[in-house]
Amino acid sequence: FASPPSADQRLPQVVREAERFRSPSAVTLERSAYLQKMQGLAFGASEQQGIVRGRNFYHKGLGVGVAFPEGWRLDNQPDRVVALNPAKDTLVLLAARDAKTGVSPQAFIRDELKISPLQQGRALSAASRSGYTGIARMNSPFGARHTRVSVIYLHNKAFVFFGTQQADSADLRHDQDFLNTAASLHALTPKEAALARSARLHLVKARPGDTFARLARDVTAVDNAESMLRLINDKYPRGEPASGDILKIIR
Repeated sequence: FASPPSADQRLPQVVREAERFRSPSAVTLERSAYLQKMQGLAFGASEQQGIVRGRNFYHKGLGVGVAFPEGWRLDNQPDRVVALNPAKDTLVLLAARDAKTGVSPQAFIRDELKISPLQQGRALSAASRSGYTGIARMNSPFGARHTRVSVIYLHNKAFVFFGTQQADSADLRHDQDFLNTAASLHALTPKEAALARSARLHLVKARPGDTFARLARDVTAVDNAESMLRLINDKYPRGEPASGDILKIIR
């Protein structure tokens, strides 16, 4: 419960403690060998939890892709994906559950999600897959609110979409966005399967005239790619590669 020492006192104390671990022999820095260990290292989001590319979400393990509303911010959590509109007063939540054999999407909403009564219920198809949607008043991150509930079956999974808003009204201003998001669910195409993989670090030798701005044009896996390349290559904030430098790039 004592007051911590000041920074002026703390620094000499830390230095004294560190002196106990000083190595009697010279330390060899094997930068080249260290860099080789980074070849192929996963960078950024894990493909086991799915990959966000702009407004799109791709999940390799589940074999699905979903397009969320343009301009909304996506938060990819371990058990769900949440998309929040710019005003932060409307959201779409996506989660996956095991589908039940012989149980229709409509019955899944009633019996597995325990949501009833469901208003304006109707069939919903996405890429020829069966689904059902309706509106119910239920608990949400904004409290008890009218919520668009949609369930679509694909690959033996029940994909559950919730769309709701902060305003407590049965008039869902972004209802068409909620429906479009659920309807966009589809099986990954071969081209999208590549987008569902984690980005990885690769080593390249800088050529004469290379700049981080040019190298960043080929990076699609991260935002602010130019700054990120400078950061991971110890050239931040304004450094540029020299010809022959071994650089880490992201692919």
